[in-house]
Amino acid sequence: MGFAAADITEVSDARPAIAGRLTEEFPVLPTATVRRYVDDAWVCARQLGLEITPWLVERVAREHLTHLVRSAPPSGRGGRYVL
Repeated sequence: MGFAAADITEVSDARPAIAGRLTEEFPVLPTATVRRYVDDAWVCARQLGLEITPWLVERVAREHLTHLVRSAPPSGRGGRYVL
């Protein structure tokens, strides 16, 4: 199992667009946090030897961000995310 350098570059180039979409979807999170989760999803897929596609990176990052938002304390206790 492997991936070509061109595949990695294509997904790497897609990361800013993925982060932009997810930032709009999760406005309560800082942009830097969303970018970090997108980067982490890309690295995770690479380490697992999966075919790295923009769809996969976005899906994994979205799942992790969803869990992050759902685990937040109720309103009024803590304010904005500082991650």
